[in-house]
Amino acid sequence: MFLTRISIAQPVFTTMMMVAVVAFGLIGWRSIPIDRFPAIDYPVVAVMTPFSGASPETVESDVTRLIEDELSTLAGIDRITSTSAQGHSSVIALFTLETRSATAVQDVRDSVAAITPDLPSGADAPQVVRFNPTDDPVVTLALSSANLGPGGLSRLAEDEIVPRLTAIPGVGTASLVGAVKDQITVAPDPDLLRAHGLGVADLADALRRDNLRVPGGALNSGAQTLSVQMNAEVTSAEDLGDLVIATQGAGQIRLRDLASVTRGTSDPESLAFHNGQPALAIEVVRADGANTVAVAHAVAALVSELNGGELPADARLDILTNEATAIEDNYETVRSTLFEGAVLAVVIVFFFLNSWRSTVITALTLPIAFLGTLAVIGMLGFTLNMLTMLALTLSVGILIDDAIVVRENITRHLHMGKDHHRAALDGTAEIGLAVVATTLALCAVFLPLAFMDGIVGRFFVQFGITVTVAVLISLFVSFTLDPMLSSVWHDPASQPGTRRGVFGRAVARFGDGFDRLGERYSRLLAICLRWRKTTVALALACLIASLSLFPLLGFEFLPAGDEGRISVEVKTATGSSRDYTALKTGQIAAIVADMPEVAGIYTAVAAGSGSGDNAARMEITLVPLAGRTASADEMVVRMRAALAQIPGVDLGIVSVGGAGGGGAPIEMSVRGRMATIWRGRRGISRR
Repeated sequence: MFLTRISIAQPVFTTMMMVAVVAFGLIGWRSIPIDRFPAIDYPVVAVMTPFSGASPETVESDVTRLIEDELSTLAGIDRITSTSAQGHSSVIALFTLETRSATAVQDVRDSVAAITPDLPSGADAPQVVRFNPTDDPVVTLALSSANLGPGGLSRLAEDEIVPRLTAIPGVGTASLVGAVKDQITVAPDPDLLRAHGLGVADLADALRRDNLRVPGGALNSGAQTLSVQMNAEVTSAEDLGDLVIATQGAGQIRLRDLASVTRGTSDPESLAFHNGQPALAIEVVRADGANTVAVAHAVAALVSELNGGELPADARLDILTNEATAIEDNYETVRSTLFEGAVLAVVIVFFFLNSWRSTVITALTLPIAFLGTLAVIGMLGFTLNMLTMLALTLSVGILIDDAIVVRENITRHLHMGKDHHRAALDGTAEIGLAVVATTLALCAVFLPLAFMDGIVGRFFVQFGITVTVAVLISLFVSFTLDPMLSSVWHDPASQPGTRRGVFGRAVARFGDGFDRLGERYSRLLAICLRWRKTTVALALACLIASLSLFPLLGFEFLPAGDEGRISVEVKTATGSSRDYTALKTGQIAAIVADMPEVAGIYTAVAAGSGSGDNAARMEITLVPLAGRTASADEMVVRMRAALAQIPGVDLGIVSVGGAGGGGAPIEMSVRGRMATIWRGRRGISRR
């Protein structure tokens, strides 16, 4: 083959090619990001519409149905789901996978803009966002202080911490949970209002009329144009108390004469708890396409920097949850498994070749093929995720096959009395077609995985391409480096009758034993050839028996993992207040905290887009797997049984460890009149 002839004739050129492959692979290894799963473009768009004070029925009839009807006319729509809650509408449009998410967002935004004037006057403008089911918070932080109250902590987070977090490359949003805002509270005195003949509406009109900032035109001064604003906004409770409400006779009635005016903080729009104690949480979500591990490391570095002296002396920022921890643990586990597999493959090759030089020549295929594959997948924009690492691990035994076959055939030609140069040429040429056929057969098996339809195809595209690239590079190395080294690096151990040491003789005895096993196999093969029909019948029986076992196997999109985290979705009755929902989550936390396997509990009430006051989510962190006897799935079963005693809540408890951070294994959709569904939901739950 021409590659072999060039490689043997130009050993320096061949060596430099391999060095270049290794160099590019090392560069790619350092630059390829680590993630849990391949980056997938989910064409899912969410439309969030706040409608303060409206009941779920009103939200559904006046907002949700209007948006659903408009979105149903868009091209590429696969499914539309909606949730109408107290004071909030959430509509999620799922497009076909062939639709680009950016195009889907723009189409939805244009459609929603067309119907915005038709929405009720009390509804806020709809928010159109790209929805990614894998976009859970990368890192959740807790801000605490012994002296700062809720207002001080909120100002510290909003003014100093959140801007620093959002400035980190790859951070999309940093949302506060449990924060409060500064406000001035006006508490009218009914008796004073009646005494002056005024009402609450008069106070509201005066506040809207006189407490504002309006443009006042422009002032031209030579080469400059200055904008003018009429600023009547108050900045303190005292200034607001001086606001004139009405004039009666010669006197002016001010706001302080009719109401108490105090400066304070608003009620929190959401609540956060850490191990049952109130907290101010900051949830950091990565930007679309950003790397989870890189973002988490940058956030952790910023937290260390802030705690190092940039925060007030009594304030502290702690990391509650970190998505990168599980990803890095999985990566380290797979990497160690990959290394162990490579070492074992080399050891097995040595036992059969009984020559350390032949083993080195053969084993060089593994690092070169691995590093070359990393260089290619880095240029393709892939990540080191569960699928690409699985592909590399699966390729360990495949990559060295070609080199073993080529080296063994070259050794056979050496035993025929040929010199190393001729043996390398003839041995590679003789076996070359078979090696190419084997490699292309592997490509034909794995490459089509990259072209499967649906979400499975999106996941396995990197797997199929990685395996294909790895086996093609191993074929290239087997036809270039292996023959070249065989021709210039003479191996005395490959000659028959060579004197060997103690270890070499022990390995040789292993080879003799394997030869005797081969002789027994030959006798068994002769029997099979003599009884051909019986052999075929037994093979068919084994095939049928194997196929009959399929119904006994479970089928899943991805294997269940144990990341030591459990997610609990909490729903109380419609119309429940935040405090009532927080009370129920406190009861849940008290029960769960008594379990020895639980290390920490983070709770967020009414947090996130589309979450009402009756919704909460809890993330329960378990102790490391080595410190507990129960798996995360077993803990889920225990928690369901323990929490069944709490009345007034609907719970969804799942272990975190799959795409999207965990989800219910079965979801049911019940359609019909809302009143009928509501009456029958308890019966459905019991059954």
